[in-house]
Amino acid sequence: MRSPLFLLILLLLIPLAGVGASQLSSRPISGLQADFYVELKPDRLEVMPGEKAAFDIVVTTIGGFTGTLSFDVLSVPPYSFYEIKPSTGKLQLKIYTTENTPPGTYEIKLMASAGGRSKVATATLVVTGGGAGGGPDFRVALRPTTASISPGETAEFRVVLIPTGGFAETVHYTVSGIPPHSYRSMEVRGTDVILKVITTPSTPPGTYEIVVTATGGGKVRRATARLVVGRTATTGTGSEEGWGGGLSISVLPKTLRVKAGGRGIITVRVYRRGDFNAPVTIRMEGLPGGVRASADVNNTPPNFVSQIEVTVGAEVPAGSHRLDLIISGGGVREERNVTLVVENPSPSATATATATATATAAAAGANGTTGAGGQADFSVEVVPSSLSLQRGGSGSVAVTVRGRGLEQPVSLSVRGPEILSFTFSPTSSLRAGETASLMVRAGEEPGTYAVVIEGRSGNLVRTTTLTVRVEAGESRCIIATVTYGEDSEVVRRLRSFRDGVVMSTYSGSRFMTVFNAFYYSWSPAVAAWLRSNAAARTAVRAIISPLIAVLDASSSLFDRIAISELSVTLVGLVSSFLIGLIYLGPLLTLAWRRIGPGMVLRVCLIAAASLAGMLLALVLRMDPLMQVSSSASVLSLMALGALSPPLVVRALR
Repeated sequence: MRSPLFLLILLLLIPLAGVGASQLSSRPISGLQADFYVELKPDRLEVMPGEKAAFDIVVTTIGGFTGTLSFDVLSVPPYSFYEIKPSTGKLQLKIYTTENTPPGTYEIKLMASAGGRSKVATATLVVTGGGAGGGPDFRVALRPTTASISPGETAEFRVVLIPTGGFAETVHYTVSGIPPHSYRSMEVRGTDVILKVITTPSTPPGTYEIVVTATGGGKVRRATARLVVGRTATTGTGSEEGWGGGLSISVLPKTLRVKAGGRGIITVRVYRRGDFNAPVTIRMEGLPGGVRASADVNNTPPNFVSQIEVTVGAEVPAGSHRLDLIISGGGVREERNVTLVVENPSPSATATATATATATAAAAGANGTTGAGGQADFSVEVVPSSLSLQRGGSGSVAVTVRGRGLEQPVSLSVRGPEILSFTFSPTSSLRAGETASLMVRAGEEPGTYAVVIEGRSGNLVRTTTLTVRVEAGESRCIIATVTYGEDSEVVRRLRSFRDGVVMSTYSGSRFMTVFNAFYYSWSPAVAAWLRSNAAARTAVRAIISPLIAVLDASSSLFDRIAISELSVTLVGLVSSFLIGLIYLGPLLTLAWRRIGPGMVLRVCLIAAASLAGMLLALVLRMDPLMQVSSSASVLSLMALGALSPPLVVRALR
């Protein structure tokens, strides 16, 4: 006689196997034809030869348009090159002029194509005097362009003077925009001019624009940088915050290989433990001469992911260096070590390549063509390809790199509208076959948005598109959010475990696709009922407390082991077993007379077949097979957990 347990598993697997296309499809807005429009803003910019011009690419979609957009630049000034990349949440067209770019007025044309349609956006770029035929001139820049410190700390900026057209006059600097109760100093360090902005404990928190004005040769040029002064990490009693917990830190990669004259990315994941809530500072020590490091997120309370850009000068000799990464805050100080391997640069194919040839090569990479011989290539895949979020909510997708013959890792970046923010975990630098989680957080403006995920490896550039729909309503973390509250520590831990661990692997991300399709098919209705029933929320909190404990234990385990396909699978199966043991075991114990070794054997066979299917799907990268087999593995391990108490009772009797 077939067990009701097997019928339950079969009924659950049937809908799970077919969630693919229906779950990921998008629905156009009724009454509007799906279409898109593209603009360049501002419509006019002025630069000097050797300077960069940045135009925002503004894409407007109507009627639920979800096509994959590709961009092509039709015209740029002579002796210049371009790239399309994200910058502070915007998609930008950046045009880099050179000293040989002749002064003049140029029309910039950008063509966006999707679904057999093409739209062209135009803007005007004026290249002023200097450079070829323009006489001596100069420009000035500040590095880094953004710095974050606490009151009482010092920020350092490097003042970079770039002469053009043979400029050789003396330049004098003045500084403005210094925060209140702060002062500045300038000093010469080697060949660099260093600007120090020294704050005091009385400096009010805020964001300040530091302006350096350079005057020389009858010309005036300015450079700006942003200084963020955060709140102090002390309480009103003078003791540091954050003593109630600690930090969970992971750093990838452990070994960073960068060619001289190139750059690399180190990703630091900082998560809180317990009640830790103090700002965390990331500092890199042990940098050899000619090597610089800058973190994009710093002096921020966890949880966060920071990317440290390591720039290696062309003069740095090949060799291996130990870098000390210091993460500190709230009385906690952690140290991690990264090995920097500087490699000799690859020999240039030709020493006489012109800027026009460089621009052509960049355009070929943007259009997705391969290099000579077509040996090395890759693609970027995102699962699921569409994501629905509530206003102010967050969600995650899995980004996988597939390719062959790649000498360098693929560096991932995202460009999308300002309403969305993005974070890769555990890293945005992947090799072929690796998967990362991309967490997307929505703002308050409903709509459908096209997000471009770009992968870059050497001269190869590949893109894919994620459709994000921001819907009116409340956050969709549903039951846990309604029960514990949007800002509760429980909800933050669950999201961190989901986005930072499970979604960062191939098997975990495919299972979450199935789980989300099942979970969100019924949880909104339950959440709506819970919002209006306080007694029910109390009961649900008691019911899901064991589940939270199991997931917390799984999350804590990942603080001590490396994230991999095997570790995520093992912890997921153990968690499934414990959930079945806790929730279903007591119920099946009441029916222990009908449970025998034969039933357990059949469940074990299902589990073994499911694990074999996961292994095959992992090797062949078969998404549907991985979705079905991972779901079957979870259900079968839950069944084994549920069968354990009845077997123990049977043995005792």
